[in-house]
Amino acid sequence: MSDALPVAAASGLGGAAAYVLAFTAWGQWVLLSRIWLPLTGRLPWDTMAFLDDAYRRGVLRRRGAVHQFRHLRLQHHLARTYREEHGGYRPAHFS
Repeated sequence: MSDALPVAAASGLGGAAAYVLAFTAWGQWVLLSRIWLPLTGRLPWDTMAFLDDAYRRGVLRRRGAVHQFRHLRLQHHLARTYREEHGGYRPAHFS
């Protein structure tokens, strides 16, 4: 009977953690942005350190909560790479 309490506590904590990660907006954000994107190489592990380093080097510009790459050639390169990876991409047309 004494072994049942730690097993039950661990099961309860594990179940609660699984629920939070799977069924809440915060949990899904953590899984996607903090775990999945860095694991697949699409985002640095420490995103804020990356953005701060790019800002200090003069490659990135900050305007409030928005970050923008300063150099036009880099912007075009990133846009072209995105278009090549996403074949159905079409730019927006405003009339």
